[in-house]
Amino acid sequence: QYKQSNTIEAFVNKAFQSETKVDESQLLGLPYLIKKVAIKIMESIIDLDIAQQHPFRVIGLEKKIEQIALPLSNNRTIWLKGFIDRIDEVKEGEHHYIRIIDYKSGGLTFYKNRKWDMESYLSAIFSDKKYAGLQGLFYAVLLENQFPNQPMKAAFYVGRELQKGLQYIVNASFIEAELLEQFKLGLQEKMEELFNLQIPFEANPSIENRQYSPYKALLA
Repeated sequence: QYKQSNTIEAFVNKAFQSETKVDESQLLGLPYLIKKVAIKIMESIIDLDIAQQHPFRVIGLEKKIEQIALPLSNNRTIWLKGFIDRIDEVKEGEHHYIRIIDYKSGGLTFYKNRKWDMESYLSAIFSDKKYAGLQGLFYAVLLENQFPNQPMKAAFYVGRELQKGLQYIVNASFIEAELLEQFKLGLQEKMEELFNLQIPFEANPSIENRQYSPYKALLA
């Protein structure tokens, strides 16, 4: 029904006109193709939402979170912030939980291991930024004070893999308090290393990736 009413296309046209200052009737070439792809992706996500097993309601969109303290040594504090694409409240039987959803156009890596091992999981996501768990748990840290004692899950809609539907971190399980605490300890460790003047920065070993760096002249 929403497809027949052209509601999605109307919203996309309005967004494109706001960003490009060009009337929809004048969109040609690449901008026109991008608009059509955006419409298809939005329709696919809505279809996936409609097909979900458990009822939910959206309680936040592009939610800005800031001023989340991460204490470091020597009385230093890092203030965390971020934007969360979408926050749902899901009803599963008698239980309610918070679901964090992020939209990704590129690819992500999801940790897959038949036997759950927290230590191996945290080691994996901190060693490779492509792991979805790193971002999903970071968002959970941002939200934990807003939803105290409420179970949370984190999932991603990946543009290249929409046929897979929502892809969850931690094997679609709830984000346990212990996991979140251990993640914060790992985050603190990384921040301590980042701000340690005794540890020099190392250039990305990939020559190909360096060409995109704003400091490529220094890395030559």
